[in-house]
Amino acid sequence: YERVQKLKQKYLKWEEIPINASNLSVPEVVGCKEHIQLANDVYRQGITILQNKRNILPLSSSSEHRVLVVYPENRFTMQVEDKKYAALSLGHIVQKIHPAADVAVLLNPPCKEEVEQIKVKAENYDTIIIGTLTVLPGDPLITLIEELNKTNQNIIVVAMRSPYDLAFLPDVPVYVCTYEFTYPALNIAVKALYGIEKVSG
Repeated sequence: YERVQKLKQKYLKWEEIPINASNLSVPEVVGCKEHIQLANDVYRQGITILQNKRNILPLSSSSEHRVLVVYPENRFTMQVEDKKYAALSLGHIVQKIHPAADVAVLLNPPCKEEVEQIKVKAENYDTIIIGTLTVLPGDPLITLIEELNKTNQNIIVVAMRSPYDLAFLPDVPVYVCTYEFTYPALNIAVKALYGIEKVSG
């Protein structure tokens, strides 16, 4: 507490901010190349590949390697999460690296019809990347992942919020935690899946 108070006293001076000024703007230095590099370094150190059984990673981006990306829509954000990232970009990022990949966005939670459709669709793919957003007991997404894991040996789960989803999915061969669903976090995570980036979280 005292350390935080000292930092606030040193760097936060509300009296220097004109409350009703219409010309307030973010300094140009924010978001500069150095800031982006620093943020990417933090993500490289934070994103965690918890397991990589049978050395499934890195993935191939060859057009012959058939990849399906499946994740639920993000129906809500927590107070600490940035709403501008509420629309998940996992599929888009995978397609930037692997244009032949297909994407399926599910309801949250997915309905029975979607689960059955994905089970059938998944039979045509070599690898399935599945994004999760804090699964709960009885979540249909858990059922879907378990079913897919029975028929496909290359299941990759990307936990885009809670790392504890693994407790419900102990048998998946590859499990990656991003701890958040922001574009920068998912970008580094996907690049790690394809061996473009190394992460050490």
